[in-house]
Amino acid sequence: MKPSDLSNEIYRLYEIEKLSTREITKQLKILSKTSILYILRKHGVVMRSHAHYRKFDWQQILELYLSGFSINQIAEKLGCCSSWVYLVLVKNNVKIRGSVGSEPKNKLKLSNVKIKQLYITENLTTVSIAKMFNTSHQVILKRLKKMNIPRRQMSYYRYVKDLQTNCGIFVASSSELKIANWLEQHNIKYLYNQTLHPSIFRYDFYLPKYNLYIEYFGLVSKDFYQERMERKLGFYFQNKLKLLSIYPWDDITKLLETKLI
Repeated sequence: MKPSDLSNEIYRLYEIEKLSTREITKQLKILSKTSILYILRKHGVVMRSHAHYRKFDWQQILELYLSGFSINQIAEKLGCCSSWVYLVLVKNNVKIRGSVGSEPKNKLKLSNVKIKQLYITENLTTVSIAKMFNTSHQVILKRLKKMNIPRRQMSYYRYVKDLQTNCGIFVASSSELKIANWLEQHNIKYLYNQTLHPSIFRYDFYLPKYNLYIEYFGLVSKDFYQERMERKLGFYFQNKLKLLSIYPWDDITKLLETKLI
């Protein structure tokens, strides 16, 4: 199935069969709700209003939330989207619980002088510096740019030297490192970054035991990346391959535990 076929199928399910984005996600399985929304909006589809959610009593939502249900669990139970449940709670002055383990970590204060010293004098990578400050390497790159410090041209090996899994496999990003280490800690065998035959794409992870592919779409906010992502998702959909899509805003550990344990 070509990417346009995937878009047409999503359009048919949303506009003709009147399925919600959540229902489409469940039916297609390989796509997240965010991917569905992106494809619909990209092709000019006007999203339906939440008027049909008014049938739900906000007190029912409050009771469920206070009894221990999470926002996602309430949305699943009522058949609506989690963002709407969140909005209802906030509008009614309900204090939103933090997720387990979400307490703020102690962070070193971001200092331009310190960043400059680490990057130029000590020759550390942006990834290493980001780990020290408990932030992303994109934040470090922005600081360097503001200080007019040119980015070093680094070999692939130099870049991934800091991104080696517990079993010694080099990976391309800190999020892929987190995925790989989790799989290794749970004794789940995987193949990494190999050709997705018969396409030109390369998958991030393949788990033979589960016959499952894992893709981390880390640059989903970039225009140049979104088209490639849609074509790749189209390939998975066309060939009916089992896929777990992970995005930057996902809780990687929680998602893997939900799907694989």
